[in-house]
Amino acid sequence: MDSFGLYRNAADSRVSQVADEIISFIETNRLQPGDKILSETQISENLNFSKSSVRECISQLNNIGLIQSVQGKGLILKEVTVDSFFRQFHHPAINLFLKLDAVDVKNIKDLRILIETYAVQEYLQSGQEDSLMEMAVLLQKMKVLCNSGDCIKYMEIDLLFHKSIVKLAKNNFLYNVYSVIRIPTLREVKIAFSKDNLNTIQMYHEKIYQDLKQKDPHVIDIIKKHLEYLVRPKSALRNHPPLI
Repeated sequence: MDSFGLYRNAADSRVSQVADEIISFIETNRLQPGDKILSETQISENLNFSKSSVRECISQLNNIGLIQSVQGKGLILKEVTVDSFFRQFHHPAINLFLKLDAVDVKNIKDLRILIETYAVQEYLQSGQEDSLMEMAVLLQKMKVLCNSGDCIKYMEIDLLFHKSIVKLAKNNFLYNVYSVIRIPTLREVKIAFSKDNLNTIQMYHEKIYQDLKQKDPHVIDIIKKHLEYLVRPKSALRNHPPLI
């Protein structure tokens, strides 16, 4: 292992120890969100770490939303929810540095298909009637952007459209998982949104909406066919298959 790898492992270990020390203090004192926790000096003395090391660990815990440093109050415990846990994966820098091979892209595509089709199955079995308003509004925006040939903005709304499909499951944890896994493939997906493909892609979305509205199980096959094309390696560039 190189020197950077050794440093990184040591840093991760220190963060874990600082986190364990804070958790122990929280549990012992039955603290609630907003309560003051151990100071940097106390953590430094308890763990025999230098103050600079503790400060670095605290900074990392602060960055991912576990604690907060408040001037005049010290370190404050924040309320950690599923939503705040997943928000740490949404930093825009992550996608810039993340490298995917063809297997990664396929695995993410398969998981997206599983989540979207599961959400649709839940919706079809639930008897819901008024859950498609958001999707209808997005579809109208997509139609305008399709006609204007604005591929970039169309892609942004397309992502919201697919997230609205996942919302049909009414499972917040699943929605957060989906939001995270779609991020790594944004660069690959972007290739699909050329002016040559927009009309076909729009037809797929309109068909998905109509089938959902009519509670037609065939919508699952349409979603699978669409995502098979949309999420793929850069090397697999080709036109979107027509809607048959």
